[in-house]
Amino acid sequence: MLLPWYAAGTLKTRDSRRVDEALARDPWLVRQYAVIRQEHAEIIDLNESLGAPSARAMQKLFAAIDVEPARRF
Repeated sequence: MLLPWYAAGTLKTRDSRRVDEALARDPWLVRQYAVIRQEHAEIIDLNESLGAPSARAMQKLFAAIDVEPARRF
């Protein structure tokens, strides 16, 4: 099911068109899409309410990265 990606706006044009066509034909799918859009909005709201990590956390991360030995691949 492509609806979560459709709700997020991450589908390619061809797939978006296919979902548009399916939504135009299927009332059940429209209801499912409404639920997915609501969940998507709630997830975004939750993530935004968590806030960003502190500047100290970023400094600590970069310091830990700096002391890691270089790896060869």
